[in-house]
Amino acid sequence: MSNAKHQSTLMDKYVSCMTVEDGDELIVSFGLGEYADTSLTLLRTPKYESLLPQDERGVSVGTAFADSTEKELLVSVRWGEGVVQIESTARCLTLDVRALDPEEIRQAKGVLRKMNFDMCFKAKGIERVSGPADQRTAGAMTEYNPETAPDPRSWLELDEEERISLAEKHHRLARIKLPNLKVHAVIHEIVENQIASECEPVVRAMERLMRQGLTRHEAVHAVGSVIAEHFFEVMKTQPNDDAATAQSRYDAAVERLTARSWRGGQT
Repeated sequence: MSNAKHQSTLMDKYVSCMTVEDGDELIVSFGLGEYADTSLTLLRTPKYESLLPQDERGVSVGTAFADSTEKELLVSVRWGEGVVQIESTARCLTLDVRALDPEEIRQAKGVLRKMNFDMCFKAKGIERVSGPADQRTAGAMTEYNPETAPDPRSWLELDEEERISLAEKHHRLARIKLPNLKVHAVIHEIVENQIASECEPVVRAMERLMRQGLTRHEAVHAVGSVIAEHFFEVMKTQPNDDAATAQSRYDAAVERLTARSWRGGQT
């Protein structure tokens, strides 16, 4: 770690309370000070993140005392006995969490694991304690078939390259000829990420397309065609859109998608 790039090092910030959210937004927020006058918030929204440029993905770090206006991303979390060390792209923090309830800590570690589904930050001390309930997810997925929805939890526990590799493997074994297998597998990975993360427009589109006669694999391709068009539009014609505007445009395009419109657009 290079200390020169960090704005400051704040030692032993007392944490009096903590807020944890496990939904569309994954949040772990530490209330700092005796009366939680300020906070350190870790936030990630996996369901929409696949539409962001690679260098903007990850866990954002928000602090009321941050001096920089640049986006701050989480680099590492080390959770020890009564203390949490957090490093971001802007600063290092040491948090005193001895006042927190053990159940709160357990929940926070669980959300941090979900945030780190693609290993975007270094982590120590947040590992799940193995037990009978964890046997199903202890082994990683080894096969992917787009005709069958993968278990969301097992899929998201894989890192990005593993998911892409599984999609490539399926198409290779099925002897499906493609102009670019890697790009095709990446599109599959993005669509499955959105489904597993319960991105509502995509989930509705998949259900609608299959009701209209498409196989699940075809429905993934149909949604993938919208993703490809969206990326092209963002890169070539709408480069200055913020993330919310780009997301709204993509959601609207997915909501308009039908089996007939997709079939009509195929070459």
